[in-house]
Amino acid sequence: MTDSILAVLGAGGWRGHDPMLHLFRLDTETPRNPTRFIANAFEVKVGLSDIARAMDVDAEDSVLYVGDEDRIKSYRCTMGAGDDDDGSALPVRTLDSLGFGGPLVVRDGGVRVLRAGNKGLAIWNTEELPTHGPDGRNRIGQRLSFDIFDTKRDKDGAGIERSIGSEPTQRVETTDFKNAKLWTQHPNDPNQMLVSFEEQYRLSAVDLATQKTAARYLGHGGYIGDIRTNAEDPHVFVTACYDGAVRLYDERLPTPVLTVFHASEWIMTALYEHIGGHPFLIIGGSNTQQVKVWDVRAKAALYELSTGNNDVDVLAWDARRQTLYAATQCQYVDSNGSVGYRRGKFPNTGRPWSEQDGGEDLGDDEDDEDWEDEEENASGYRACNWPDRAFHLEESFGHPLDSATHRLYRYRFKSDANPEVVPKSGYSRVGRSSY
Repeated sequence: MTDSILAVLGAGGWRGHDPMLHLFRLDTETPRNPTRFIANAFEVKVGLSDIARAMDVDAEDSVLYVGDEDRIKSYRCTMGAGDDDDGSALPVRTLDSLGFGGPLVVRDGGVRVLRAGNKGLAIWNTEELPTHGPDGRNRIGQRLSFDIFDTKRDKDGAGIERSIGSEPTQRVETTDFKNAKLWTQHPNDPNQMLVSFEEQYRLSAVDLATQKTAARYLGHGGYIGDIRTNAEDPHVFVTACYDGAVRLYDERLPTPVLTVFHASEWIMTALYEHIGGHPFLIIGGSNTQQVKVWDVRAKAALYELSTGNNDVDVLAWDARRQTLYAATQCQYVDSNGSVGYRRGKFPNTGRPWSEQDGGEDLGDDEDDEDWEDEEENASGYRACNWPDRAFHLEESFGHPLDSATHRLYRYRFKSDANPEVVPKSGYSRVGRSSY
């Protein structure tokens, strides 16, 4: 995320086999519907053969780099003014990263692109590499043969970049970067990266110049799902872990200074942010299907935010606008449609939930007058169903909300918040799947 653009990697196309890049403009509003900001967005059909899972941005030139296991593509992005002018993304380069399918980082103002892999570290000097030309159509390297890649996309190749791409300018065989899973810039040393590794609980600080480990951090009881830093606190970083805990580290010490056990679940993402000069932990739950905000100084939870029964994959904080973004995943839909739903129980009496018939379960009678029952739309879907395995009940957050699909949520923190401005539930079916 930059000051004006939020970029989200995703999947689309037939059964979600096509890599997609969604760009959201943050400095404009959607006056017609304040609960949606999709009008300030556009999507890029990324020309890779598989789902892209690595991304970084050259903020100076507004160039985004996205990569699957085989290649990296870069796009120069321009956000439009809205309405009929959504924006554009012009292909700039394609990089051949076979053997280096791990995390990537753009450094030195876009001059160098680095990517880890099962052989160590690959480095591209972009100033020496060809581009796709002014219209983004020139081929780079040999023409692509689909036999090279194990792609799940359509074999006719529609939308797939035909360039093999530029090989790395330099390859460094080093065990200290080998099989890196995640990395982020060290909070206090621009020459170091905080790195976690595939199939290991290990976290290290590794120097980019020497490719040697400078420090190791202990205490994780599972795989690491996220590593985040905070510019306002240059000695501290936070990790989210699959053992259900979030750990706050001082980079000068090998063990955490604070551990928050969230739940018995995989924690995929967590933030450490200073808001109003006060430090907070923001934790995204998977099984718990919520966002929880902790006061670091008080060591106490302050808020629980609904995600509409979705797991939280990634969090991002926009300090300028006091806004939190959560990319969430719905476990109750598959390639055939919605699964595992029951009829929801939504009160229609105007009384508080605690007073509604003493909290008694009124059953699944769809015609019960004590419960709101929205009409089906033309496809037979309803927005009043609820997942059988949802962590929360309909009354948990005061406003019953079920996503029924993958969603990007925006939470705004302000003194004059309007409690009536809330998202709508998605549509789902009960008792059967339907694409």
